Amino acid sequence: MDFFIWKENFNIGIDEIDQQHKSFLNILNDCYLQLSGNKKSVITRDFIDKLKSYAAMHFRYEEKMMELCQYIEIEQQKKQHKYFESQIAELEASGSEKREKPLDTILLFLRDWFLKHILEDDTKFAFFKK
Repeated sequence: MDFFIWKENFNIGIDEIDQQHKSFLNILNDCYLQLSGNKKSVITRDFIDKLKSYAAMHFRYEEKMMELCQYIEIEQQKKQHKYFESQIAELEASGSEKREKPLDTILLFLRDWFLKHILEDDTKFAFFKK
């Protein structure tokens, strides 16, 4: 059973972005399923690589759309994207330095960031684009 469930109100109305957001939840669910039940859960290199790859692809796609639409809050979006990528880089560094963060802390951060970013920021962009 999935830990993160897609809800219809997560759809912002831009099909490609909605599909990309769903794939992000799938990455989180894969990680959760892979590590649940293991008391000393460690974030894998594969998970970090998937997050980095997803973020690079998804954020550049969103930013390109925003540039094309001349979205007035694009700089704020870019700052948020950079913040997320910096958190993933920090997570990657902590794993290589054996200062692992608890899995539940990481998954909560990813979930909360995802929900805030979609429900507030991406929804604002979708409304602007219409």
